[in-house]
Amino acid sequence: VGDLPIDADVPTRRLSHTLPAGLALTDVIAAADVVLGKAGYGLASECAVHGVPFAMIERPNFRETPVLVSKYRAIGRSSSCSVDEFFSGQWEPFLEEAIAAEAPGEIERDGANVIANRILELFDIPRPGTPEH
Repeated sequence: VGDLPIDADVPTRRLSHTLPAGLALTDVIAAADVVLGKAGYGLASECAVHGVPFAMIERPNFRETPVLVSKYRAIGRSSSCSVDEFFSGQWEPFLEEAIAAEAPGEIERDGANVIANRILELFDIPRPGTPEH
């Protein structure tokens, strides 16, 4: 999505900055064979939940990047490249690496429920509908 110039020996489709009505970025991610983008929470979570390989562009000035990259590698197919490698336009090795990576396993897809239950446990609050409630 966007207007970055790329050269590839495979079919590509450029999307403008504005997606057509009724189409969200999450739809594009879910339909993608691989995503190349900055290592951020939103993009990482969308790729993980849809099982889409994620070629992450490192973000050297963000403290959370090493943890995010490390944790994502534990749950999703991925690779990473530096900002300099990204701007060199030589993306194919990173895309291929992410696609070829083995899926580490299934992830929880009901995050809100998982977090709510964890909060109840931490504060020793009975779950609604249980005999203690």
